[in-house]
Amino acid sequence: MNKKTYWPIGIIGIIIVGIIFIVLIIYASTKQPIETNSNYGLSKDYVDHNINKMLKMQYAFEKSYHVYGGSLDGSEVGYDRLKTPYFSVDQRSFEHIGRKFDEKLHHSILTSSDDVIYLKLEPQTKTPAVKIESIYLKLSRIDTNIDLDYDMLQDKTNPNIYTIAVKDLTKLGRYDGVFTIKYKLDGKEHYITYQKTFYHNEEF
Repeated sequence: MNKKTYWPIGIIGIIIVGIIFIVLIIYASTKQPIETNSNYGLSKDYVDHNINKMLKMQYAFEKSYHVYGGSLDGSEVGYDRLKTPYFSVDQRSFEHIGRKFDEKLHHSILTSSDDVIYLKLEPQTKTPAVKIESIYLKLSRIDTNIDLDYDMLQDKTNPNIYTIAVKDLTKLGRYDGVFTIKYKLDGKEHYITYQKTFYHNEEF
């Protein structure tokens, strides 16, 4: 009488279990959000495929304007030159990596009495080809769900300066600011973003 062997059933069982695991992994991965590029806020796949076009638009914009952001530093506004996203430091990294040690940096402190954020556009030509349409600011508080949106206002005495008072900061600490500039170039509408970190502190 022949002995019964169960190893073929075991092999088939292992294959079935493996297939189930693969299907579950694929299903779980499709439910995960697409990882975004920390500088552009777009999917990494989109940035990888369009980076040449995006860089070309950045260079074209900066032929017209250099961008500075800041807040009140004593009686004057402390401005820092903002970098285009490709050259910005990852928000999870130390803020000033790669900058020159002798470059003057401002901490951009926001308090209840000095809570105005400034953005300055410095023209690089007498008649910039870029036409600014609007500037939008998003402030995000690290490790919270706080996202604050503002439409920045053009200064009445200097059209190259935009400001916004941010009186609704409920938590102290670091906020990541992303400025989105809507503009027209050669009759077409474009957007460009710049980043700057702000700190909401108590009065001192």
